[in-house]
Amino acid sequence: MIPMTLGQIAHVTGGTVAPAADPQLVVDGPAYLDSRSPVPRGLFVAIAGARVDGHEHVQDAHAVLGSRSTARPTVIVDDPAVALGRLARHVVRTVAPRITAITGSQGKTTTKDLLAGLLPTAVATEGNRNNELGVPLTCLQLRHGDTELVVEMGARGVGHLAWLADIARPDVAAVLSIGTAHIGEFGSAALLRAAKSELIQSLAATGTAVLNADDPAVITMAELTPARIFTFGRTGDVRFDNVHDDGSGGTRFDLHHDGCSVPVHLQLPGEHQVVNACAAAALALTAGVDLATIADRLDAARPVSRHRLETVVTSDDVVVIDDCYNSNPTSTAASLKVLSRAGKGRPGRIIAVLGEMQELGSLTLEAHQEIGAVARDVGVDVLVAIGAAAPAAAAFGPAAITVNDAEAASRSAGGRPQRRHRPGQGAAQGIARAGRRTARARPRRSEGSRVTHTSGPDDREVWPDVAKGVCILLVVLWHVVTKHYQQIDWQVTVAGLSISGAWGTLGGCSCHCACRCSSPSRGCSPAAAVGRPLPVLMRTRIAKFAYLYLLWLLIHTLVMSQTPHIDTARARSTWEAGGDEPRSARPTSGTCTPWRSTSRSPASPALSPRPWC
Repeated sequence: MIPMTLGQIAHVTGGTVAPAADPQLVVDGPAYLDSRSPVPRGLFVAIAGARVDGHEHVQDAHAVLGSRSTARPTVIVDDPAVALGRLARHVVRTVAPRITAITGSQGKTTTKDLLAGLLPTAVATEGNRNNELGVPLTCLQLRHGDTELVVEMGARGVGHLAWLADIARPDVAAVLSIGTAHIGEFGSAALLRAAKSELIQSLAATGTAVLNADDPAVITMAELTPARIFTFGRTGDVRFDNVHDDGSGGTRFDLHHDGCSVPVHLQLPGEHQVVNACAAAALALTAGVDLATIADRLDAARPVSRHRLETVVTSDDVVVIDDCYNSNPTSTAASLKVLSRAGKGRPGRIIAVLGEMQELGSLTLEAHQEIGAVARDVGVDVLVAIGAAAPAAAAFGPAAITVNDAEAASRSAGGRPQRRHRPGQGAAQGIARAGRRTARARPRRSEGSRVTHTSGPDDREVWPDVAKGVCILLVVLWHVVTKHYQQIDWQVTVAGLSISGAWGTLGGCSCHCACRCSSPSRGCSPAAAVGRPLPVLMRTRIAKFAYLYLLWLLIHTLVMSQTPHIDTARARSTWEAGGDEPRSARPTSGTCTPWRSTSRSPASPALSPRPWC
């Protein structure tokens, strides 16, 4: 941050310096939110959250921006989050860098990381700090002499992007896509598009709007701004073609602009990254970088932000792909394709661990079912659905597992997470580790969790006894009723064997089992009536034991398949085979989100640990 005294900070933010503090104390380090990582000569922004109050953790702070006096030099304001935005706006206007802002339903963070690599001197958003706290924190990293600022901006409602654009008014603004991510927060696709278009509308006539030519909801934003329009995509001003897999996890393609073409070898997993690279190239061209330099720097680009298709190879040669942060249907489908491509040609199984995609509103059920179908179609062998992601398991098919939380998923696969994780995170390594085992492995059960794809030895020991007891009781009842009831035909099919016999009906009515009979006057079709005496065979002791066995077998079968949509035998063989069965022989036909947080209006935003979309 540019050097400022506490008195100057108080003036800019509309606050006051605490009586015990020195107004001339200089702050020239960045602002920060985490008291566990104090910044020398920085400004700690104390937020009173639902569980933790930052004002109580200021002991290592050089200076504090908070809503009340603390033990350290403090600037007292009404709302620290609003004051942080005012301070950031002042710093941006003082330094006056060229500002590039990026938004969209997906691809923001990767595009921002790629652009930061194409503009090496730029100050850029760290990770995906794109909300009402993250954007000001990025701006406060500016120092005198900085000429480029790259900011990722997100929104959870109409008005958010307009407020962020007022803090850092962009010279170049890019909208990458309009999808279904967080549509439940906006209320409708129209409101989502209106919210994203606020960034384009913030441009002056001298600015540049960079739009995705392949997305109809984006390209039509051109009519909302007087700024210059610059497009990217398969048909844009900057376009790509000849996309193909390089065989080692990367992608090759050709990049074209203004009659020039360059080959690019992108080392990021997934062909969907080509669109992000093309967007970054278009933004870099507006900054004056030539196409050849862009190609060279894209070749050298590597993943930067965590949990964005982050690939880890464990000591036992298990490949874990971590894409668990703030997922949505489009990005999840792309991630599953990357997972499938990475698993081809490797021993073991392909296992996908999916947490819930939140903030989808009325599309929640349909979106999760579609993701389950995608996982099945791309060749995933086992799908683990955590919590509310269960509809994905139903659509996936027999080799699906549903558990209550990430810890249960990891334990069911034999892993032992060492720390708490966001929903969907942490289970991947344990599941993938189990995926490489060739020995027989039974999923572990954890307290409060249930693995629905199979039943363990305890089930096989307890439930048959219960079934036998029920059957004995039924046989006793059978002795009683056969003396008073007449006979109806019946047929039971167990394990593919059809067995016919007879059973009595109450009320003296004899009819076929397809007819419900409650009384002689209300019940039976004449064509169904049989009216024969009970066969002598059914009264013999041998028949009674046979009847007992059939009842036991029937009830045991029903009990052991408590989850109707799961084929327990198939799932058990798939899970316990340890990858011995060739993948080609298996039938293929039928991220996180992370934590939730609330947010107030842009005029008074609350602490939002999760970034906006």
